[in-house]
Amino acid sequence: MKTEAKILYEQENAFINQRIEELTKKAKLKKKPRLKKSRSTVLAYFNCFLNSLFISQHLLAQWHIGVLDERDVDAILVHEFGHFIDYQKSRLRNIKHCLAFPSYMILLLATLVFYWSLRIPEPGAMTALITLLWMFFLPSVMRWTFISGELEADRHAIAFSLIESQQLADAIVRRIGLKPVGKLGPTNLLELVESVLTHPSLYDRLHNIGFEIKRPVETRRITSQNNKTP
Repeated sequence: MKTEAKILYEQENAFINQRIEELTKKAKLKKKPRLKKSRSTVLAYFNCFLNSLFISQHLLAQWHIGVLDERDVDAILVHEFGHFIDYQKSRLRNIKHCLAFPSYMILLLATLVFYWSLRIPEPGAMTALITLLWMFFLPSVMRWTFISGELEADRHAIAFSLIESQQLADAIVRRIGLKPVGKLGPTNLLELVESVLTHPSLYDRLHNIGFEIKRPVETRRITSQNNKTP
């Protein structure tokens, strides 16, 4: 028997599976990525080593209630396929990027072990200082590691005709007002912080594919019953 979740999102899952088939051919991938579901608040992400595309229940829920539509989901899918293209074109560079963050963590441990091996009396203050310096440079390391790959994925998606540049730019802008469904727990909050550190800004993503936001930006009054103004 099908589970309730599968029945609830049957139409959405059918669209995603169909697009994966189409995008695999357009992207000229050697193998079709395996579709997997996740409970993350991150809408979608890829794992090239496992050849897997993860779609979150959060994305399906946003789509089901109309916060996202097929255009938005399609733009998300083609961006992830842009990552698969990038990996297939330059595996060595992507492996180096994947190892950059673990290497930075090993650097901290190696530095601390070396310092402790000196057997300096009361090493607590210096240990704290080394850790604080490591944390200070961590955001820069994470951004250097991941952001270039995010921008490259958008460029590949357009270069391989997975999506028109205007459609991708419009989808990027529509996600400005996207808000989480439900409450943000500690894990979700950490995912949000990680997303900010590892993803380019709205301006950078648009500029990367030759677009900018047209001003003035329009606003619209909230029409929800729970948010009516007096």
